[in-house]
Amino acid sequence: MEDAIDDWLVRQIHWLRREETVAQGIRWVQNVLWPGGTFFLKVETPRMSSDSDQKLFQSGGSNFTKSESESFEQELEAARRASDIKKLLFDSVPTTLVSLIGHKQYRRCARDIYYFSQSNICVKQLGYAILELALVTIFPEIRNVVLSIHQPA
Repeated sequence: MEDAIDDWLVRQIHWLRREETVAQGIRWVQNVLWPGGTFFLKVETPRMSSDSDQKLFQSGGSNFTKSESESFEQELEAARRASDIKKLLFDSVPTTLVSLIGHKQYRRCARDIYYFSQSNICVKQLGYAILELALVTIFPEIRNVVLSIHQPA
């Protein structure tokens, strides 16, 4: 039974390392985190305009301008996405993975992944990596420079 498990694990590792599988995983993460395909949103600065442009919304006795309601909707959408990711990590878990590493260890790792993915550091690193890939794609001659940056001193 041990050889069968080892062979299965080796097949799974080779499958996960294939370019098509990695690309599919990247597209899946991109669709989960940015469903509209928008990574950076341009935040418009409030501008003074005529009374016809500043329509007020009545909500529970409070007045909200259009820009305030849009920012509230953006915050609500961000909270919904974070909740979806949390549900995905904690609720839709393959039972074989949990039984392989243990329920307690999986919950700890999933919690660490969730909070790291919500941190500013993760978003900045992801942004830098995307920028680096875009630059290397646009200017292939700087590939050696980028690789030399990543080499330990």
